[in-house]
Amino acid sequence: MRGAFGFAVGRTTPTATTWWFAPVGGFLAAGLLWLAGVPVTFSEFLPNALLRSGFEVLICVIVAYLAMFLFWLAVYPIHLKFASQGGVRMALRQRLGAQMPAFVLMGVIIFVLVIFTSVGSAWLTVRMVTNGKAITAENANTATAPTQPSLSLLPPKERYTFKFDPTKGMYFDIQRDGSPLPEGHTANPTFILHNSSAVAAADVTVTWQAEISEYRKLVKTGHLAKYEVVFRDDFTLDLVSSAGHPVPNFRYFPNPNSEAKFSFVARDTDLFLPTGIYPILGLFIAAKMPEELGARTEAFPITIKASWNVPDGGEPKIFRIKIRGVNTKPSGLGEAPEVAGYLEFEIEKSPG
Repeated sequence: MRGAFGFAVGRTTPTATTWWFAPVGGFLAAGLLWLAGVPVTFSEFLPNALLRSGFEVLICVIVAYLAMFLFWLAVYPIHLKFASQGGVRMALRQRLGAQMPAFVLMGVIIFVLVIFTSVGSAWLTVRMVTNGKAITAENANTATAPTQPSLSLLPPKERYTFKFDPTKGMYFDIQRDGSPLPEGHTANPTFILHNSSAVAAADVTVTWQAEISEYRKLVKTGHLAKYEVVFRDDFTLDLVSSAGHPVPNFRYFPNPNSEAKFSFVARDTDLFLPTGIYPILGLFIAAKMPEELGARTEAFPITIKASWNVPDGGEPKIFRIKIRGVNTKPSGLGEAPEVAGYLEFEIEKSPG
């Protein structure tokens, strides 16, 4: 056994002519493994990429020397058998004679074929394993990627003021605080339908419903009781000026239900308070506004439902809005306007 180890070590030890065998083989092996995407060693503890590469080449060189050592260890029994005949080469020459070169060439060809077949098989195995892992990871990412839009409702960015001043006009005046429109023009509060998913919603339908019953009775309540506010029918509301303040009358067409359609909701889409709900909100705030400075009205409830057809299978999103009026007119002040304040918006998401 000692003789076998000595034989293998003697032929594995680098010489003046063979020192480059293992380094070149190790370098080529490291390069092939790197191209295949296989980590050679656990070299992540090295911070420098160049040092990591050098460390991996060094490991491959050590493995190459080990392979050479095992090869000569396996050859030792053959060497021992033919040692008395001057070695394997002399024994083959004696037996093969002039046919020696042809057999050597055949042996080299077979050896090369075996090496290339082994390397090719190893390469194919490595690629199948790495590609399998990549496909598994990709499928996992695909499985966890969102397949439906993720919609939420955001309140208006601006603050909105509310005013009812029959001395200037028989209408409910809602304006953006700090940037009012010209007299007689109002601003509908603008909500934002936000999609936080990378998946866009297409063929979107948004329905509004003012969750308030018997709103027609508001015309005889609170601040509205002393003015002529009349429902001509279920969907026609007239605000008639008094003889002391001959300003133009105003007509609204209230409707507690409304629907809007959108082709796409990719990121942010503006949702304007429907013109049919606007006068109902105006009636509610004007009638319910308390006298105390800073006091709030009851909540005016609105339900919004957002549904889409593409992608299919998505559950509609339901949001509930609560709008309150906050009084900014000191109590006991008899001067116009009749009602003055600003609007507060609260949004809650319902299951579904």
